[in-house]
Amino acid sequence: MDTFRHLRTIHDLLGLLATAQELALPARVEARRQELVTALCPENMTPARAKRLATGSLPEDVRDFLKSLARHAGRARA
Repeated sequence: MDTFRHLRTIHDLLGLLATAQELALPARVEARRQELVTALCPENMTPARAKRLATGSLPEDVRDFLKSLARHAGRARA
């Protein structure tokens, strides 16, 4: 069951990052968004890797990134 919880955390973070893609982000901010997505999508997901991703520093990195987008929230992609 822990693995499903970890995967749910990863999935939720990916969903938030996908939503952020709709904003008109500067190139460097978009590059960071893509880095975070890539970090959450390893080539070979295992239960151990899912646990590391979901319980390590990455969820906080994603949350910090999303908070930093407040100044871009009024600008959607054209």
